[in-house]
Amino acid sequence: MMTHHNTAFHSLRIMGIALATLLLSCQSPMERPPTEARDVVVHVQTDAGTPVELLPVEVYDLSVAPDARERMDREITDQAGNAYFRFVIPTTGGRFRFIVGNEETGITTLDANLLCRDTLMVVELLSEQLPCSGSIERTLRIDDVCAPLANGERFTDSTQVIFRNGCDVPMTYTLSGPGDTPALSLLVIDADGNVVTDRPFIVPAGGQMTLRAVATPEDSVLYSNEYVLTGTGANQASMTIRLTVEVEARNCNVCVCPEDEIIIDFGSIQSLPEAERGESAEVVSLPRNSCLYDRIDDLVKLPTTADVFAVTELSALAVPPGARSAVTVTFRPNQLGSYRDTLLVEHFLPEEQRRCTTRVILLGNGCGPACEIVEDRRLVEDPPNRFDFDMGRVRVYEGGRDVICFTNVGDCGVLELQQDFLETPGFTVSPPTLSIEGGETGCFTVHFDASDEVVWPEGHGRPAKTEHSMPLVINGCGARKDVSVRVVVDTLPVLFSRCIYRWDQNGNYGYNFTPVGGKGEDRYDPDALTSQITDLVVLAAREGVDADVRIRSGWKFIKSGVTEVQFNYTDMSSGSNGWTRAEFDAITSDPFAPGPTVTLDFRSVYAIRIERNGVYTYACVRVREISADPDGKFKLCLDVLYPMIKEN
Repeated sequence: MMTHHNTAFHSLRIMGIALATLLLSCQSPMERPPTEARDVVVHVQTDAGTPVELLPVEVYDLSVAPDARERMDREITDQAGNAYFRFVIPTTGGRFRFIVGNEETGITTLDANLLCRDTLMVVELLSEQLPCSGSIERTLRIDDVCAPLANGERFTDSTQVIFRNGCDVPMTYTLSGPGDTPALSLLVIDADGNVVTDRPFIVPAGGQMTLRAVATPEDSVLYSNEYVLTGTGANQASMTIRLTVEVEARNCNVCVCPEDEIIIDFGSIQSLPEAERGESAEVVSLPRNSCLYDRIDDLVKLPTTADVFAVTELSALAVPPGARSAVTVTFRPNQLGSYRDTLLVEHFLPEEQRRCTTRVILLGNGCGPACEIVEDRRLVEDPPNRFDFDMGRVRVYEGGRDVICFTNVGDCGVLELQQDFLETPGFTVSPPTLSIEGGETGCFTVHFDASDEVVWPEGHGRPAKTEHSMPLVINGCGARKDVSVRVVVDTLPVLFSRCIYRWDQNGNYGYNFTPVGGKGEDRYDPDALTSQITDLVVLAAREGVDADVRIRSGWKFIKSGVTEVQFNYTDMSSGSNGWTRAEFDAITSDPFAPGPTVTLDFRSVYAIRIERNGVYTYACVRVREISADPDGKFKLCLDVLYPMIKEN
């Protein structure tokens, strides 16, 4: 009977008896000979226990001569790493070959003598690519194999390592070391599962070789053999493999009822979000039956969290001498955090009426994305999960932009966040969703546009809306987060200067005070007297005295003799530095003269009403310079405060 064990340092591991249902004699009193086809399951996983999907598994009948042998079946592993086969297994047993893998994973072969029971084989895939030059050392170890029993029954165990030729040229290998003996042999196997007997032997470019150690101990001692494989190829390719094979055989004539404890740590498996929940399966090999007669194994205690740790059935199973039973545990966490549970297997020795127990401790961690809001002094939480977000002040006709950021501080998985904001004039939020990898940060961007229709929703001349707010909801960061976004619009006027010219009697230049229509831009007005486009044009000027102008939409006199230092919003609005509140209030209050020609005096202040498509704004101007050149060039320079709108 052949079994396979995990070994240190080997690159491909095959556990041929993953359950007691594999390779057990049909003559056990607990069994009857089969009368129909049986299920065979090949489970493929990485050395970390992760199932390998979409991997081909082929089956061949070794009772057929090699030259006539054809593939019986071919399946692809599913998401759980399983390939399912169904065929008749003779009562007396049948030898079959399973070929697992592809060029990327390396190809391994498993030859098994399957008897009448349903079978499960677990194959761990991992191959090692050899460089074109150098030297490596590897150890293959077979533990816990029985030496011959007193009745003469012998046991065989094996383990192997797969090497892939990383060179683009064939490599020719020689093998030196002890010769094969009945107790221990080293086989070289090609990618098709055939034993290579040639010495030396050739590994094709990109091809593979499997070194399989097979032990059939003759005594309960420690076997250790040293082998050297030397490979050479074109272009000075040279590779040396120093291989140590160790076999520890024990005396199984002594009947031991094991009191054992096994710890299975599944590590971290994603539990959140629900749709991306993962799982991991582990085959737990229980202690070998070291007695000369059958042992009865029963699973007597299931994990208390059966929805998290699922265990295959084990009930009144007869375990023959030298064999072992096993259970498969599947870990599927449903929430974040650590898990710990226990299952108990009772071993009963009928001949001695003894019972003992193996305790299997199950450990695992449910992981997933976890959300943390990035600290920001403008983002204040009060009460829990309700926030105020202060974007500060923005100027009228300008925009504001700010971000609210989140970090994925979870152990695994992508953090998915969604935002939903109430449609509010001026506000937009983007993007609609965030996908944040572990350790990364993502942000929602809040935009605010302080446009006319937002700041003056009831039209110019009415009080401006200076404080704006918008409700914003963030989902996916734990409990729902309600954020009140606030921004204050600064409608205080901007102080700037502009000069207006008239060059001759046939053309007039004017200044348009409306920023949207070209603030700071001199404009030519071809027909100021009949269909005036600009807000103010110069008709005539007397240097240092006054200027005749036309004002398009209305004007009024406010104050004379105002110095440059006095002309500022702070003093004017507070009624200080020579100003009164009444003078300030008059700037935006009726009545206004409806657009006739007016004479503006040097250093006097006027209010000008500006009309655009039925919307009114107000500018306050101070005459800073009046000049007239001999060639007929009239010039009027103004200090301008715009826009002059009363705030709430």
